[in-house]
Amino acid sequence: MKASRSSRIRILIYVQCVKNILSHQKDDNNSIGKGIQTLRKGQFKNKKTFLTEKGWITLPTNQKEYLEKINDLQEKLAKTWTEYWHHYSSPGSWQFWATLAAFILPLVILYFLIDRKKAFHLGFYGFNVHVWFHYIDTAGVYNGLWTYPYQMNTVIPVSFSLDASLIPVTFMLLYQWTINHHKNYYLYAAGLCLFLAFIFKPLLEMIGFFQLHEWATYGHLFLFYLIVMLLSKWITNLFLYFEKQN
Repeated sequence: MKASRSSRIRILIYVQCVKNILSHQKDDNNSIGKGIQTLRKGQFKNKKTFLTEKGWITLPTNQKEYLEKINDLQEKLAKTWTEYWHHYSSPGSWQFWATLAAFILPLVILYFLIDRKKAFHLGFYGFNVHVWFHYIDTAGVYNGLWTYPYQMNTVIPVSFSLDASLIPVTFMLLYQWTINHHKNYYLYAAGLCLFLAFIFKPLLEMIGFFQLHEWATYGHLFLFYLIVMLLSKWITNLFLYFEKQN
């Protein structure tokens, strides 16, 4: 009897403890709920921290206004580019087909000329050229240094034909030639940069496919091409070194 009574007492104590824990948890949840409701009502906006239906926002009011203004300008710019493209660079213009050909033809030539024994090596190098050239090209367009009046699409503000096909393929074939014929890459690649900056780009400008603005010159373009060809080669060499280490 005494053991049974002792067990009942322990059970009663355990149940009371559980009730106390649940009671405290309910109070905490109520406090959290009240806090969220208070934040959603914006009572702490003076601290520039409040909760909306989408989540926490901790941006100062001035910063938020700037970002909204930038977003509005970007939307208007994208809309303007789309309207411009439909008027002057859509499939109804010969310039569209010229840019499309400049994208497709280099890839076709690469398919037939690439050394398949070195496909990954050359492909990695070509991808580096594409990435670095695209970064620099985008920075130039973004800062108003140059413009491509005719484009394949309205999504990318740079020349997709040059960034993704013509320039990378040209450098890849030159790089392949220097490897197979044991030539000095830096000498011939620098010559290609001279050609692209002082002959190819002025030719594009003459026929209306490229425009320089502000303080940018063909000398700056030459410097940008040098950066691309150096970074691409050095990064490729680095990964080839890693491969040989294994």
